[in-house]
Amino acid sequence: LSSEINETCGFYVRVGDAVEVVASAISTHALSYTMKIGARAPLYAVSAGKIVLANLKPVDWKEYLARVVLVSATPQTIRSKVRLKQEIETIKATGFAYSHEEFSAGITAVATAVRRNTTFVGALNIAVPSVRFTPNRDGEFREALRVNAQAIAAALG
Repeated sequence: LSSEINETCGFYVRVGDAVEVVASAISTHALSYTMKIGARAPLYAVSAGKIVLANLKPVDWKEYLARVVLVSATPQTIRSKVRLKQEIETIKATGFAYSHEEFSAGITAVATAVRRNTTFVGALNIAVPSVRFTPNRDGEFREALRVNAQAIAAALG
């Protein structure tokens, strides 16, 4: 995926109320984002985490909302549970989640779910300096994510 679009990509899994990078490939652009294996981020602040939230069972989603405290990582971090709920509904409808400089200033990311059959496995994402995240590239990124998530799912059997 990274070589196809020449941007940084990662695969994340849920660890409690966070997501953890378990695989990443870094863009060859001079200006790029680096995802370090083992790095964690809160579910509400990153695209991969929002994919996890959109795939929670209703009871788990309700429990998460009851306990989570929305702490700012950047000025753009979601601080409203109402807004978070709205975003999660949009993600469920579209299959794609975004983080617009909500965890890392200057970085926009988009993610989608990877499933084995119908079971959620993790999230595949693309993280791009915001100056390169244009509407045209957004469509390209979504299609590349869709195709690659399906390929990973097929490889998982």
